Amino acid sequence: MDLFYLDAVVNIGMAIKQAQNNMWKALKSELTFDISMEETHGILEMHVN
Repeated sequence: MDLFYLDAVVNIGMAIKQAQNNMWKALKSELTFDISMEETHGILEMHVN
């Protein structure tokens, strides 16, 4: 079985930095939640029944 080192294939530091940047962007953005009561009722019915 061939083994390889993940850090030789993926730049782990860069992946972490990008994930952190994406998280900060998401946290800084304004949250908008727009769903009608009819949609909410339909979704709940699918999961309750």
